Amino acid sequence: MLAPVLLAAFFAGIIPVPDAVKRFPDSSYWPGVGAQRDGNMLAAIKKEAGEELLTRGPGPGQILARFEKRALSPDERVSVLLTACHYHDPRLLPMYLWAFEKGNVKEKLAAVVGLYQLVGLVPPAPSAVPATGPHWQQLAARSKDLIAATREQPLVALWVNSYLAALGLPHGAGFTFKANPEECLEAIARLAQPEDLPYLVALWPLVARFEHKSRLVRVFETITLSQVVPVVQGERAATGPWIMETAINSVDAFVSNLCHTPDGWGLFLHNAASLAEGDLRAGLLKVLRQSYAPVWPLAAAQLQGYGAPAVLFNRTWPDHPDNRAARERVLEVFRDKRR
Repeated sequence: MLAPVLLAAFFAGIIPVPDAVKRFPDSSYWPGVGAQRDGNMLAAIKKEAGEELLTRGPGPGQILARFEKRALSPDERVSVLLTACHYHDPRLLPMYLWAFEKGNVKEKLAAVVGLYQLVGLVPPAPSAVPATGPHWQQLAARSKDLIAATREQPLVALWVNSYLAALGLPHGAGFTFKANPEECLEAIARLAQPEDLPYLVALWPLVARFEHKSRLVRVFETITLSQVVPVVQGERAATGPWIMETAINSVDAFVSNLCHTPDGWGLFLHNAASLAEGDLRAGLLKVLRQSYAPVWPLAAAQLQGYGAPAVLFNRTWPDHPDNRAARERVLEVFRDKRR
């Protein structure tokens, strides 16, 4: 029989601390120069520690509880600050506030990288962040404001308001991110889940720019498991603006035909199961096996419930080569037909 202490550790979940985390914020081990080298370090941390935490580690609630009880080692604290952000769960924000107010320099740098990613932004290069200065107090103040705001609205709703504010359009009162419209849409693309569909439906009629609607089309595809952008095949096939115009018209029709608040998860699960006569697992695998990359990320995430590892996709660049590699890591688990 396993000792009670071992059992407790097993069920608590693993906090991964690979060498990439231990070396942070020193990026000299990785190739490149300046921000490029920092980027390579953060990519290694994301793959070696982030995906491992999401696969085998504790959930956001347990992470926060262990953090607040000081039950983590210094390396584990740095690890969760750098990697728990990939849950994109606002419950974790108090960790980042603590780091900005009370952490050492390494913890503060890990917190700034993690906080940016938690809210859907590209993090700054750690080597470019001064070790001391008023920015830490400013980040602490913004974290407090964000904690209060996310008690009332989810992150995607805050980004919708921020997009409207960036364009000078009427928007909901309260917290907004200081970002340009394109950054707001990229954050939405990184964060959006099926439960956020009502916010995107409400935003859609207010978006006037063609290029902005084109970005949102991809988000609609991702969270509904739908393909609305026509795929042009063959070297001589006609291409041009008509492709995205067709997709925008499809979303226009979807939004205009709604007669009630859409059930994002209901639509997502229905679309997946309908691909395999009601078999959700088989339907999700069909989604992942097809070549249309925008629909892979959330199908892969749902397959975690059937034993797949967690993998992190680049949701703002669906055709990125890393996304194909991530998909293969998930599909490999299901290649044995007995599973």
